[in-house]
Amino acid sequence: MPVIWYGKETEAMYRRASVRALRKGGDLAKRLIQNAISKSARGPGRGARSFSAKTKRKPMAIIRSKPGEPPRADTGGLRRSIFASVDKTRVEAKVGTTLKYGAYLEKGTRGGRTITPKRKKVLVFPFKGKWVFASKVIQGAIKPRPFIAVTVNRYWPMIFAAMTRELKSGEAMGLVSKLQVRSTDK
Repeated sequence: MPVIWYGKETEAMYRRASVRALRKGGDLAKRLIQNAISKSARGPGRGARSFSAKTKRKPMAIIRSKPGEPPRADTGGLRRSIFASVDKTRVEAKVGTTLKYGAYLEKGTRGGRTITPKRKKVLVFPFKGKWVFASKVIQGAIKPRPFIAVTVNRYWPMIFAAMTRELKSGEAMGLVSKLQVRSTDK
């Protein structure tokens, strides 16, 4: 009594089900990371934003995140840059940011980098309510404000459960019927 094995077909079904589960987990991780950086950097009080006669808005202070907590959202660029992608050939998911400064916030920097003007003779920037003119500035170290690794680690059981549910439903359940050994009589 010969046994029919659906090797390549079964492998393809497993791969499709795994990719769907990874996509589900990646999308959930992306939303959770975006929520982690959703706290606004703009608070009440005096600050960098000036009063606008057109909108009648009061000035808003910029509240920076403390080292160790997720970065606060100012323009929303970092939150919008969060992505989740799935590589179908390697069957792996990646979650991250497309912005260079996202990596600096996540891991921190050593500091000691010298910033010099590129188009003008001096750098001009506001500092503590006054304008500062400098020929060069030595940047200090930035302490990490992790938001990707911390969020994924904190919510890993939820992400894993979502991927497991996805594997148990739909196409993955079709595997059970396909994997049943079929016999043929000759």
